[in-house]
Amino acid sequence: MQQGQLADAYLIYFYLAKQGHGPSTLVLAEMADPAYYDPKTSFYEAPDFAQAHKWYMQAMMLGITKAEAQLRDLKLRVKAAAASGDEKASRLLVGW
Repeated sequence: MQQGQLADAYLIYFYLAKQGHGPSTLVLAEMADPAYYDPKTSFYEAPDFAQAHKWYMQAMMLGITKAEAQLRDLKLRVKAAAASGDEKASRLLVGW
């Protein structure tokens, strides 16, 4: 990631997350979370509420306690976006 090889970094974190590595799921969530999003360190072209939600949920299941607070904060931002007319945010809230 520090070398700017974002796709490669994403694939490594994704592989580790699928193997049950909790800290990697947290990194993937933060890559997509608007509160932590940085185009220099994120594989995503733009923040993605749904991806952040998915990875925070997985991080919580893997025992990453920090993920619970970050997921609560994300929900507040998703609610605000939905209230402002963001359709993707509204759909995400339905399944939350």
